[in-house]
Amino acid sequence: MATLLSEIKIAVVDELKSAMISKIQTAISYEIRSLLAEFRVDNGRRQEAEVATGRCLDQLELRVEQLEQRLSVAPVVRSEDKERKPNTCVVVPNLPSIHLEDRPSSEVGVKMVGGGISLPSIDLLTSREE
Repeated sequence: MATLLSEIKIAVVDELKSAMISKIQTAISYEIRSLLAEFRVDNGRRQEAEVATGRCLDQLELRVEQLEQRLSVAPVVRSEDKERKPNTCVVVPNLPSIHLEDRPSSEVGVKMVGGGISLPSIDLLTSREE
């Protein structure tokens, strides 16, 4: 029973991480397309947009790493993973900056705020494809 519970916890954590990363990637992809479309007319401004997009991507990578670290407090054990210790538990800490609410992925956007990225509420429980 404990093994089954452990497997379920692992599956839930994996799904949450996967959904979070997918939503963030969708949001950043949308923002990049918006930035490039906005600055497509003026080549000089386009270069500025590409630099800003590069900074935004760097911040996104940092944020994803931070989220992965917060989600994987303890090593994840899979039945096919023989190198890890048995009886390792998975802890999912509170994620105060992420609000679970029903919001279509088209409304999810990323904005630069004071040198960081502001992510609006992201729905981790439903996966909608446009």
